[in-house]
Amino acid sequence: MDATPPPAPAGAPARRAYLVALLLVAIGGAGLLIGYGLAWASVGIPLLAGTDGPATVAELTGRELYPAAAAAGWVCLAGLAGILATRSWGRLLVALLVLVAATWGAVTAVLFAVDPVSAAASGARGLTGGATVGAVAVTSWWALAAVGGLVAAVGAAWTAVRGRRWPAMGARYERRAKGREAISPRDAQDVGQDPTDDLVE
Repeated sequence: MDATPPPAPAGAPARRAYLVALLLVAIGGAGLLIGYGLAWASVGIPLLAGTDGPATVAELTGRELYPAAAAAGWVCLAGLAGILATRSWGRLLVALLVLVAATWGAVTAVLFAVDPVSAAASGARGLTGGATVGAVAVTSWWALAAVGGLVAAVGAAWTAVRGRRWPAMGARYERRAKGREAISPRDAQDVGQDPTDDLVE
């Protein structure tokens, strides 16, 4: 007895690629949101400006340091719905928008890592109106945002290159309708077709 499984439908590879790309954009967008929402640095701010006395420690999240870049996560998740709802050139435009946002979020996180102490101190001065800052401690949560942006960018780039050939929402029903024309209930009975079929007008 032949135990060989039946061949996969011709559209199965495209559907799998579609789902993988969507998953990459979703995971990457979540990584951007979470990464930018966590503390990237802790900065000591003197209680009395210009003194070396007691200081309070302020935690700075990626969102506080780079509010515009932090919005990349929301753009990726919104783009996820856009990719699902569009096709052809519309899907390409949405994918390019997600690609730009994800890349921006990742690059901004990497630029912070180049000189995190200066970036955190500058951010703290901006939030405190130019007050002198003390010791700066840096965390590694920026890496989560960088990786998330990279993952989302891969999914968006894949969609931009291949997405025009992927199925659209509801395409399963459209393909079925193209297979045979809708007919009236009377004609359906004449040819032995179920008059309650969804192709019967």
